[in-house]
Amino acid sequence: MEVNFKYSPDEYAKAAWLHLKAALSPRRDILVIAICLFTGAYLLYTGEISFGLSMMLMAIILATLLAAARWIVPYWWYWREPKLRQEYHLDFDTDVIKFRTETVNSELQWSLYKRAVIGPEHYLLYYGNKSFTVIPRRAFSNVSSSSAFETLLREKLGSKMIEVRG
Repeated sequence: MEVNFKYSPDEYAKAAWLHLKAALSPRRDILVIAICLFTGAYLLYTGEISFGLSMMLMAIILATLLAAARWIVPYWWYWREPKLRQEYHLDFDTDVIKFRTETVNSELQWSLYKRAVIGPEHYLLYYGNKSFTVIPRRAFSNVSSSSAFETLLREKLGSKMIEVRG
């Protein structure tokens, strides 16, 4: 099964955020930010000015880092890596993945990929420690070819697949 695509900056940023959400756990991070804010406000109220301001500053720093991870880092990744702006041609076979861009022409063994994340708009195929290939769902011509790809992923990666909703 063959797919051809070129990432848009927004599309790649959404996929990168899907990757970062697993590492950052935004819900937990927002809870920590809220606790810091409320603790800081309480400490200010009770007269503990320096500790209260420290907690408020920590909340602001954490919120800024989380916002950067969501709205700056994924775009930075896209714009600093020229290969992400090239057209991709991938042919998924049962034995190998044929990978072609303007600068790369290779055959990859399925064993290179260690796990996969299936998101609402993307597939992330992980190789190495934290490196991943993004395959947009829109690259598949129809739902049946997307389903066939997921079946191939299950065959090749088995229990190493994670499905993410929303």
